Amino acid sequence: MPAIQLLDELGLPKDISIADIRQTIQQFEIEKDALQEFFDDTLKTYTTYQEMKDYVKSREANTPKQETEEKSL
Repeated sequence: MPAIQLLDELGLPKDISIADIRQTIQQFEIEKDALQEFFDDTLKTYTTYQEMKDYVKSREANTPKQETEEKSL
């Protein structure tokens, strides 16, 4: 694919310098890393939540329920 066509598809000006392209790539890499970190943190939190939820269900299933008789006043 010719470079001019690629720049056009990316919405970059045709007279962009190599330094500007490198800076744009670096910005995208930083954004990608930040998004990956956010995704990993979210996944870790969700996994912990699911594990705790499963643990609570397991405890509830293994704990005999006590029936209480309450007198109404």
